Amino acid sequence: MLSEFLEYIHKEKLFSPKTPCLLAFSGGLDSVVLSDLCSRASIPYALAHCNFELRGEESEGDAHFAQSWAARQEVPFFYKRFPTPQLVSQYKGSGQMLARELRYTWFEQILQDFPYQRVLTAHHQGDVLETLLLNLSRGTGLAGLCGIPPRNQAIARPLLFANREQILAYAQGRGLPWREDSSNQSLKYRRNLIRHKIYPVLKTINPQIEESIRRSTEKLRAVRSILEEQVQVWKGAYLSTYVGGVEVSFELSQEAHPVYCLFELIQGYQFDYSQAQSIWDNRHGRVGTQYLSSTHCLVKDRKAWIITPLAPGEKPTFWVEKGQTSLEASHLPFSLSFAKKSRDPTGAFPKDPWQAWVDWDLLDFPLQLRVWQEGDRFQPLGLNFHKKVSDFLVDEKIPRNIKSRVWVLLSGNKIVWIVGYRLDNRFKIREKTQYVLELTGLPT
Repeated sequence: MLSEFLEYIHKEKLFSPKTPCLLAFSGGLDSVVLSDLCSRASIPYALAHCNFELRGEESEGDAHFAQSWAARQEVPFFYKRFPTPQLVSQYKGSGQMLARELRYTWFEQILQDFPYQRVLTAHHQGDVLETLLLNLSRGTGLAGLCGIPPRNQAIARPLLFANREQILAYAQGRGLPWREDSSNQSLKYRRNLIRHKIYPVLKTINPQIEESIRRSTEKLRAVRSILEEQVQVWKGAYLSTYVGGVEVSFELSQEAHPVYCLFELIQGYQFDYSQAQSIWDNRHGRVGTQYLSSTHCLVKDRKAWIITPLAPGEKPTFWVEKGQTSLEASHLPFSLSFAKKSRDPTGAFPKDPWQAWVDWDLLDFPLQLRVWQEGDRFQPLGLNFHKKVSDFLVDEKIPRNIKSRVWVLLSGNKIVWIVGYRLDNRFKIREKTQYVLELTGLPT
């Protein structure tokens, strides 16, 4: 396995044999094998171990093992303890994502302070397969199908040539010790679910599944490289930069796949594929229609889409055209879907606050979606008098920090729905109602 290890490093141009490296060391099977291979190959390296304090005594045992292993290999040892349980409550993402961010930020700091040029991780072919399946389940694009690259800037992955069985056989043949992480058995983590339930099935279908996936991802990385060249051609043809923003020409309609072309041109401004589809579907709609990402605002003009950065705290208006079926943006705390249907003759109506059914014929399109403002008034469902939205939020005991994230849907200058809270009485379904607009929200 040592010869394959050195051959892979050379083939993928990961680093020269004398490059000082920092090895991300958990103490598990994969990182122990990587460390042993580096020692046998005389690669100068140090170990870096993170203690995330997530598994009590087991975490402490991992740290002790890592330090002992560094002493056994006679290599420098870096150790960092993170109070992860306390940090998780302040973090918007998952605990696993938090740990990843903490780990790689620390690695970058070590590279700045010490003469190491690469961070080595022990990812192998099984990790590529798991990542590919996870990305597919999330609806990935081409980048997600490319799996885990052998190198990403200073990060190198010299074990990607090997599968689990090869790594285990090597460790057993060398008599290497390692630590078992009990959380790797928990099926509450999606990666473990794939590893323990889906992977064995795929292995029975194709015993060489990892190698097949490795070859496929190599081809896809080549395809992606070719695509990146084409994207530069599209940018030259359809993207214009001016002071304050960029302009995307409607002329891209001549392309064979205009939606994908549009997506490639706007994804750098944090717009996703579903937004690109919506933007394209509504290209003949109202001039001034806005779409938001977490960082930018895209506005439909007469002959082009105009993209400008969002000002700090800016929350522009969205417009919902007749026939539009969905609305989502990373700037919104929810997504919305719209469906025109015939009235339910039973007279049923939704009890979920994130659903509202309104009389289609009473609506004046395009509908407007914006954050509520002081002075806004509406008629709460079941009442025949107006009430200030501010008073309604107080009566509903909406926390102050949530109030600023409450949005309203309007028809003309009338509120149709305080999204997620209350329908306006003026737009409710009546006996004479023929068609209903079903509004469905999904908090994100």
